Amino acid sequence: MSSRSDGVIVDNTAIIPQLQRNVEHILFPNTPYSHYKHIYAAARAGGGDASARLPAWIAASPFGTDFWSLFGWVSGAPIALQPASYLISHVFEDGHARLLELMVHLDKLYEAGLPMVYTLKRLRVAENPFWGTEPYECSLTVIFYYLAPAFGRAVGEADNGVEWDEAKGQFRAPYQDVPTLKMVGQDLRSQPLKFSGGCIPRLNLDGYTNGQINLSNYLATWTVDQAWGPLMVDGQVVFEGIGPILERAAAAAPAGPAAVS
Repeated sequence: MSSRSDGVIVDNTAIIPQLQRNVEHILFPNTPYSHYKHIYAAARAGGGDASARLPAWIAASPFGTDFWSLFGWVSGAPIALQPASYLISHVFEDGHARLLELMVHLDKLYEAGLPMVYTLKRLRVAENPFWGTEPYECSLTVIFYYLAPAFGRAVGEADNGVEWDEAKGQFRAPYQDVPTLKMVGQDLRSQPLKFSGGCIPRLNLDGYTNGQINLSNYLATWTVDQAWGPLMVDGQVVFEGIGPILERAAAAAPAGPAAVS
């Protein structure tokens, strides 16, 4: 990933700078604001097929408006600190179809208890005069750091003082928020809400212990390790593996512009 495109005011994904450079394959790691089991349940509360569930899935915010707006999806609901300029961040075409594809395949991996990593291939990038993107095709691999039961059980069985609650699908206190460590202002009662010019000025760096932060980092490492090779569900490859992506990038690197970022 390169630097944030605008200081994390409108875009906090760092995807747009890669599109400005015509990067062929972008890796986008993301941690949800809440445990995915809640997001999964919220999307199914109203019933219906996958297309009907998509708005509820997006509203449950596994990624956030900064990500959705890249696909031309901007919520109509009043959200604090949501600038109207999200509308200018539309850079991917066929937004509804590609977000639906992402939801279906991430859910498939979640249901199988596998790491949630998926590639949207041949994404068509639109011309965006504001951000300076030009039409071309790229791939976007989403690495979604959710608390997989296999990771929780492995940690809980080790001699480290961390307890895994199988019934709730999360760690017991004081690790119940891992990996969804929040910023100041995101329903965090232990810290006052402070604003400066409409932006949250700092992460909640003093609200978590080294153990909580390290456990979140271990989950990220475990996710990459488990997804290094193919992820398969019902005999079908859902994700080819992080290893092959990086191998292709390494082979293409001497030829010219960045192949993966």
